[in-house]
Amino acid sequence: MKISIKIVTFLILLVCVFQSNASGDNAVLTDDGPTIQIFPNPVTDNKFTITSDVNIVEVVIINVLGQQIYKQEITNQNKIIIELETNENGIYLVQVRTADQILSTRRVLFR
Repeated sequence: MKISIKIVTFLILLVCVFQSNASGDNAVLTDDGPTIQIFPNPVTDNKFTITSDVNIVEVVIINVLGQQIYKQEITNQNKIIIELETNENGIYLVQVRTADQILSTRRVLFR
């Protein structure tokens, strides 16, 4: 039986999101890199905030099919508010690139 890579990726993301959301925590990255927070997670009104202790220069949002649905270049800000015009619930990957060229990816659930 051959399983599609997209299905496997979706299932892995789904498990990770439910594990991270079970504790009620927001998406936070702190592993020897910048601290990046995405909140609220899950997103309920298509609007969320990204904060970082270093400047953010780009945000990209990708759906579970691997399609880029949003991209914004930012002029060195450490707090931004993203408002998406999507009505599709699901899991999305939010990639944040900092001024130090560090790329961080977080899973965000839209309800």
